[in-house]
Amino acid sequence: MSLRVFHRSSAVVIAGFAIVHLTNHVMSLHAIATHIAFMDVARTVYRQPAIELMLLASVMFQCVSGLWMVVRGWRQARRSSMAPSRIR
Repeated sequence: MSLRVFHRSSAVVIAGFAIVHLTNHVMSLHAIATHIAFMDVARTVYRQPAIELMLLASVMFQCVSGLWMVVRGWRQARRSSMAPSRIR
């Protein structure tokens, strides 16, 4: 599997957490009791050490792999711009 596939997979993990987090805030618009109930359930899930570790690892991997892909893209662009052009 390529770096890009793992980068996308870690993005899905982060997006899943973001959706739950934003849903938690939206629940407070409905009613405070609903918000508290949802928050209690969500916290039991995402405060598990394995889930926290996976989320933290995903964020760290996003940073490192994203930077790596940007640098690699710059290098490829620089190489292609330095290559002699072939005019017919």
